[in-house]
Amino acid sequence: MGEDLGASNGRVTEAAVTVTSGSGDTLPYAVDREIDDIEALIDRAGGPAFLYGHSSGGPLAMRAAIRLGGKVTKIAMYEPPYNNDPGAQESWSRYLRQLRQALAEGRRGDAVALFMRFAGAPAGRVDGMRRAPSWPGLEAVAPTLAYDHAAILGEPWSVPAELAAHVRVPALVLAGRLQRRFISNGRTAAASRGTTP
Repeated sequence: MGEDLGASNGRVTEAAVTVTSGSGDTLPYAVDREIDDIEALIDRAGGPAFLYGHSSGGPLAMRAAIRLGGKVTKIAMYEPPYNNDPGAQESWSRYLRQLRQALAEGRRGDAVALFMRFAGAPAGRVDGMRRAPSWPGLEAVAPTLAYDHAAILGEPWSVPAELAAHVRVPALVLAGRLQRRFISNGRTAAASRGTTP
């Protein structure tokens, strides 16, 4: 979907990749295929492009900028979910183990609930959501949790300073008011390559 920006001489193209857009779910999952999709969109739009990624989309945008070279000229990452705290990384590793097990056993609803609780949703609220008409839709995209969290973010959950150092375009790292604990981590990643969050 594209939208002309008029005086700014640009176009916004919004895309949801993997199974969230009905584009298929070829196994085994590979991050490179996500970047292939991004490259195809850039080529179709006439590139080059600025990339914006929210949450785990930020790290994906960063990886795309590294691989696609001159096809990506700027990136912006809003709340890339990294955390350098050792305690948080331990919780993250435990979450990933439980997530993989739930998905391997076909318990998609449990996988979604696990993520919601990890993100801070009260157990009672999650139980209520499981009875909502929209819950089957969440279960349908449960495998993307593993794609986003295990494949794109991976372990450890810390800021990938070495990876960020390979970004050769201007990068903007943003954090919202409720994500203050990630601000310093985002700045660490940006400072490692001379960008400004």
